[in-house]
Amino acid sequence: QYVRDGVNGFLFESENSDDLSEKLRIMLSSPELRASMGQTGRRMAKTQYTAEVWGRKMQEMIELAVNGRTTITSEQTANVPS
Repeated sequence: QYVRDGVNGFLFESENSDDLSEKLRIMLSSPELRASMGQTGRRMAKTQYTAEVWGRKMQEMIELAVNGRTTITSEQTANVPS
């Protein structure tokens, strides 16, 4: 999950323009919140989505496939960049 609701951004209900409008209103009314969420997102990207982390996760998935395991859990693919 790339966006953590209220931490580095907001999630909103699909096709719910009222929910989206409310989240945008909150963001527009708070420069401090925008800055905080931006800093948190940047920090997460620097630590969780690096080439090293991605490579390690890819290696784990390849090893699982080579060892005959046919399914990969969502936890194993979490935070792997698409």
